[in-house]
Amino acid sequence: MTEKLAKPRPGGPSRTTSLSEHDNRVAGATPRSSVSWVTSFTINILMVAVGIGLSNYLLPQGHRRSPRKTASSPAVNDEDLLGPEGALLFKSLDSDKNGALNSQEFGPIVEKLTGDAPPVLIKQRSSTSPGDPVSLFTDFQNIVFESMKVYEDEGVEGMMRNFKAMTGLRDWKTAYQADAIFNSVNFYGFLPKAGDGIPGRAYWLYKPHLEPWHQSDSGKYFPPTPEAGNQEVLYKLLRMFHSRPFLLTRFGPQGSAAVVQSVNDDYYNIRFRIHSEYQVNEPPQLPFWYTPAQLVGNIVISKDGQHVKHFNMYLPNDRKLNIDMEWIVKLADEEKGEPESMEVEIGYQPKMEILMNDNKKVEEFEWTDVITKAEADSALEKAFYPFKEVTYHTLDKVFNRAAAEQKLVHSIILWGSLDDQSC
Repeated sequence: MTEKLAKPRPGGPSRTTSLSEHDNRVAGATPRSSVSWVTSFTINILMVAVGIGLSNYLLPQGHRRSPRKTASSPAVNDEDLLGPEGALLFKSLDSDKNGALNSQEFGPIVEKLTGDAPPVLIKQRSSTSPGDPVSLFTDFQNIVFESMKVYEDEGVEGMMRNFKAMTGLRDWKTAYQADAIFNSVNFYGFLPKAGDGIPGRAYWLYKPHLEPWHQSDSGKYFPPTPEAGNQEVLYKLLRMFHSRPFLLTRFGPQGSAAVVQSVNDDYYNIRFRIHSEYQVNEPPQLPFWYTPAQLVGNIVISKDGQHVKHFNMYLPNDRKLNIDMEWIVKLADEEKGEPESMEVEIGYQPKMEILMNDNKKVEEFEWTDVITKAEADSALEKAFYPFKEVTYHTLDKVFNRAAAEQKLVHSIILWGSLDDQSC
């Protein structure tokens, strides 16, 4: 489903799977079944943590275990029972903080131990036609470590100082899935609602939910289960790059928007833009957040949602920096009132792209109403950045423009870019 814009105030081996006509799932490669991500010691801790959580969850209310309090036996906390690594893992899974794991929270452990991801069903519109298969593949090159400021300032010594924190980043050498098969009707939610089909009029694919930031937001490892509709499709697309995508960033800009770039009697050419981030570390490592500046792309889809003729989605690489990174150095201690300690970094990734096999070029269609790519991008920018409603000019052009319009010049000096160059 799409919503009209209201201006917001932010791998393992690859395999192929297909979308069954019976369950209408967005396909994804089956994750590796290896549990090499933790030591045998940590697996034992995991089992203890899961056992405690599930026993609390499965037992009737009257039979759940409660800590015994006696004059001679002090209260026992999670870390005493599970050790620091086990307690960290259990808290990262217990998203509702109720001290028990339900089946949804237990899902990441099932995936890690069995190699099978829990199915994510796509809620599709009712249709007598099954739609067409949409075969997608990834093109991925990992971050250039030399582009990071810590390397520029401190060289190898700086990288070694952060060696443990960057475990997940170093291991992320390939896309999580080399390819996947979707169905054209899975993208039905990308189509504009009545009134939004005019080129240049932006609309939301996934509306922002910006709320006051809380330090616990940065301590998460596993993304929430996406809801039916566009969330599920976006999640599966983003998951082709890495297994833990978060559809909503912790800070603005946030969400996913689209705009019709061109249209004819049968097809829309839709330009879209996504702001998301990834959690690349796993327990017992502390969280490491990886935030692309933006992911943009085009989809050419028939007006009835039955046919997709073109799809691409990519990280723009025309700027010196296009990735923002943050990682936790020290967890918050609420008892002592000490906040978490984090480090931030910026860098450059040369390639992060999803393409469609047998892509038909957008230029091969005869469009009846068209705006340029730059105009489509400008419409999307204004959705995410209200300040873009004002036209900005470079110093070499602004004075001639001011003289022609008989207006004053208001100068703004910035350390970096206000929009997508990660800084």
